Amino acid sequence: MAPSPPLIAPAAAVQATLSAIVPTLHHHCREPWWLIGSAALHVAGVPDIAVHDIDVLVSDADAVRLLAHWHERIDNAFQPERSDLFRSRFGRISGFALPLEVMGNLELFRDGTWQPVRPADREVVEWRGLSVPVPSLVAQCAILESFGRAKDIARAHAVKQMLRARGQR
Repeated sequence: MAPSPPLIAPAAAVQATLSAIVPTLHHHCREPWWLIGSAALHVAGVPDIAVHDIDVLVSDADAVRLLAHWHERIDNAFQPERSDLFRSRFGRISGFALPLEVMGNLELFRDGTWQPVRPADREVVEWRGLSVPVPSLVAQCAILESFGRAKDIARAHAVKQMLRARGQR
C-alpha cells in the first residue's frame, strides 16, 4: 500500500486527487462513468460540501480494469459502511490526497430488492482544466434521496436550495 500523502487544504485535495485520477479514468474506462457524491457536488458548484473521498461509479468491467491498474494502492483493510444497503465491485484506493472509492455496478437495497444505481443523465463539467462527467444536479439529488442516509438527505437539501436559487426547481 502506498504511503499517505501529506494533509492539504480540502479544495486543494480535491483538485490534486482529480488531477491524478481523471486522466486514468478517461483512459481505462470503456463505458460511461460518473463522479458521484460529495466530490461531484463540489465540482458542480454546490457550496459548503465537505469532500472526504472521491466516489466514482463505473461498470463492473471498468472496475476490474481500474482495480487492476491501482492494485498496489488498494486499501484492503477498509470496509465500506452499510453493506446491507450498498453492494458493488468495490475498491478504496489510497495514495492520493483523498481516497478514491471505485464502485462497479453499484446497487442499493430498497423495497426488499437490489436495484442498480444508474444516474438518469450525464453531464461533463469542465473544472480546473479537467473534463469530469457527473450526473446533473437534479439526477444527483434523486440519487442522494434514494440512499436515504442523513448525510445524503442533507446534501440533497443543499442541492435543492441551489437549484431554487437558480430558479431551476
